[in-house]
Amino acid sequence: MSSRTIKRILKEKVAYHKDPLDNDGIFISFDDNDMLKARVLITGPEDTPYQNGFYLFEFTFTKDYPHKPPKCLYLTTHGNSRMNPNLYTNGYVCLSLLGTWAGPSWTSCNTLTSICMSLRALVLNSNPIQNEPSFEKEVGEKSERYNRLLTHENIRIAVLLMMKKTPPGFQCFHEIMKQKFKENFNWYMSIIEKNRHMDGKMEKAPIWSMKVNYNYEHLEKKLLYIANVLGIDTSLYANKLLTNNTTISKKTIKNSKITPVKTKKVYTRKAPNGKAKTFDLGFEKLSENDGNNYVIVLNKSGNKRWKKMS
Repeated sequence: MSSRTIKRILKEKVAYHKDPLDNDGIFISFDDNDMLKARVLITGPEDTPYQNGFYLFEFTFTKDYPHKPPKCLYLTTHGNSRMNPNLYTNGYVCLSLLGTWAGPSWTSCNTLTSICMSLRALVLNSNPIQNEPSFEKEVGEKSERYNRLLTHENIRIAVLLMMKKTPPGFQCFHEIMKQKFKENFNWYMSIIEKNRHMDGKMEKAPIWSMKVNYNYEHLEKKLLYIANVLGIDTSLYANKLLTNNTTISKKTIKNSKITPVKTKKVYTRKAPNGKAKTFDLGFEKLSENDGNNYVIVLNKSGNKRWKKMS
């Protein structure tokens, strides 16, 4: 690895920490143990089927950097759900800056930041089917259908699966993901409500072999469970609280670094006010707390206590 490569990576690292891209939904973690590695979390932009999803990418700088672009691996994948024409299920990313697609090619003036901005703006867009050759002008039913599938899979894969089973090495984003989940929980629930009429239906994507069996009710239960674990107020959804047969176990949440919130049981006094030991045996009193009559008796240890009278 040349000194030029080292200096360039360090320069980009300093520049990013000086001017982070949080407001653009881009979070970068440079690996302290391997300076040729960097991991990126991109939150899906508003008004797209990717909105508020967690899209993860791993970059490996080559020894020729910055003369050649870094290699990129896409991690927000599951099964045959192709989330974008540019994002393959095997992690391959098509982008001109990476030299993997036609268009403006890489120059040494480009940076990891410029790649991330391109991914968010050009790939995670509002009409992603247009990224597929021969579909560049598609704005009709096929586009709407593909976006419907992606909206479901965005919640299922990019939100729930990424929180439940964060890819190795990306634990550095756990706190950010939990905070974003809290901020957007009500929005996630609104998407469930808007699309629950699709439950029980199956649709195939107009491109590739991707298909989705809609089950927003199942996604809703998982969202509520994580919300309760994170201490989010779910009182608005009290009639939808999880039962014990949820597929996301406490063990799973623990392994994904989502720490359950411990709640203290609130004690409500029912017996009359005043310590029992200060009253004579047989003393009776109407409790100001629950409206029942109580009498002073001895417990097995010989100490006085209040006993509710039948």
